[in-house]
Parts: sequence; C-alpha cells; structure tokens
Amino acid sequence: MARLEPFREVFLDFEEVGFICQAFADKIFRVFKNNNPGIDIIWVRANNSVEKMIGRVVDRSQGNKSQFDLGETSNSKTSV
Repeated sequence: MARLEPFREVFLDFEEVGFICQAFADKIFRVFKNNNPGIDIIWVRANNSVEKMIGRVVDRSQGNKSQFDLGETSNSKTSV
C-alpha cells in the first residue's frame, strides 16, 4: 500500500474476492492503519467471508467500524 500517504481515504473493492487471509487483513486494517492514523480505509462489496476476516482485526467494540448498506453490497469504513 505504497504511495497512499497523500490521501485521507482509501477505497478497497472486494467485489470479486472470495477470501482473504488473516495476515492480509491484519496488514491492512491494523498495521497499515496504525502506521497511518490519518487515512481512513473504506471497503466495499465484501462477501461474508471477507467481512468476517476483516472483523477479526477491526475493533468493533470501540465503534471504529461503521457499516452502511447500499443495496446488495456491503460497505464499511474503519478509523482505527
């Protein structure tokens, strides 16, 4: 995720992604986010499997993730 520092929001589209591993989710949604607190990561069109893996590394209990529904797609944002 190089060269993203100038941006305040990064959109990740998981439309045709069937699965992500925990290491990938951790690297983006915890490690990258901790190193870049001014960048919001927004993911869209994630299936249940991808959502569950992202949910393992995003702290939902502190309100760091908000979900909103746009028809049949799942969209989420984290401000960890």
